[in-house]
Amino acid sequence: MGGTAIRKGFTNNNFTVIVNNNGRRTPALTTVQLAVPASLTLTTPSINWQSVQPFTENNISYNQYQWLLPSLGPFSSTVISFQQTPGASVAIGDTIRISGAATTDESDCM
Repeated sequence: MGGTAIRKGFTNNNFTVIVNNNGRRTPALTTVQLAVPASLTLTTPSINWQSVQPFTENNISYNQYQWLLPSLGPFSSTVISFQQTPGASVAIGDTIRISGAATTDESDCM
């Protein structure tokens, strides 16, 4: 995942998630999940997410965004870009943990 600095008060903080298929098979469906603190609001995704599920971990509220990507061919990639806006509770010096995963039903490498 790549992105610009998270800047409080700005809505143009751009982020990019790149999903690669390093295998030789084309999975029928690839699921991409991204866990983002609820203090960040995601907008204008290049690919619409399928669902958003809230959860709490270590007393921090998160939203888990999920995308379903059909037919990610061998040795190809898909780019998901979006903008995020930090909420009023985000302070300078805060550590913001964002994690993600891509899974498929194929047993080949992704």
